[in-house]
Amino acid sequence: MERYPKFKERGEKGLENLEKLRKSLTEMCRQLKENIDSGKYDALVSDDTGGRLPTLVLREVFKKVNSQKDLKTLFVATGMTYKPKNEEEEKLLADYLKKGLGDSKNVLLVTQYIHTGKTLGRLANELKKIGVSEIDATSVYGNVDERD
Repeated sequence: MERYPKFKERGEKGLENLEKLRKSLTEMCRQLKENIDSGKYDALVSDDTGGRLPTLVLREVFKKVNSQKDLKTLFVATGMTYKPKNEEEEKLLADYLKKGLGDSKNVLLVTQYIHTGKTLGRLANELKKIGVSEIDATSVYGNVDERD
């Protein structure tokens, strides 16, 4: 028994979703072209699982353009409902960010979509606390409705 449906069984809807994702990722890269070309960022930070694919795509694009630059890439499970509940959890998150980002100062936050911006705002605040001086954000979809 297969655990996951075969791609062909997803039919036209699956192909439509892939094409929509391809177009959105292409547009995201186009909008970031100047920053990619200049090598502006020294780290990419992905929030939650939806940001993984676009972060990996962006990393490959950055590497092609700036092959000599060390671009740190970090995945942080922040999600809409996650935030540190106490000082110990806050310290764990800060330690994880410090270890993964080192002395990075220019970070691009990558997410699948932005609904209210609260998740990215919380993550940006945590990045500022560890010394990141410039934080930009990008999303595959500008809002929740675009992904459907």
